[in-house]
This record gives sequence, C-alpha cells and structure tokens, in this order.
Amino acid sequence: MRTGGTGVGAIEIVLPDGARVSTDVFVNEKVLPRVLRAMRTKRRAQAVQP
Repeated sequence: MRTGGTGVGAIEIVLPDGARVSTDVFVNEKVLPRVLRAMRTKRRAQAVQP
C-alpha cells in the first residue's frame, strides 16, 4: 500500500532552495534523480525570468 508521502515509510526531501519532494519507500530510485534535475532546471529558468 502506498502512503502518498505521509505516515510510515514517508520520505521528505528538502532542497537548499526550500523546494520539497515528498514520497514514500516505494520511490523508483532511477526516476528520483530525473525528477530532482527537472526541478532544478525549472527553478533556474524561473530565476532568469524578470
């Protein structure tokens, strides 16, 4: 059963810029780095916009 990022087995990653990623113990280890890279790219793009 998935917990949806809350309860037993929940994992919350807080990035240096304050962004948060919530998951559970069933997170796909190969996909997580891709998600984090995408978040970093989006944050950088937002920082460049006036």
